[in-house]
Amino acid sequence: MQEEIEEKTVRFANTTTKLSVRTIIAGVKAYLRHRQKKQLAAIDEHIQGKQSILLHELSEEWKGFHDRG
Repeated sequence: MQEEIEEKTVRFANTTTKLSVRTIIAGVKAYLRHRQKKQLAAIDEHIQGKQSILLHELSEEWKGFHDRG
């Protein structure tokens, strides 16, 4: 009887520890995804302006080329 109680207690402690570790890992992963998303958004904002200027310049060049032909 005592052995069963000890076994159940150890099993319960093991399960609780696994759940705690999984929760911590899930939280860390969520935090890392958030940071990566935030970092990519900052990069996109920085690049977006340059891309639109480049696209505008290319469209102007294309208009000039198209008008010649």
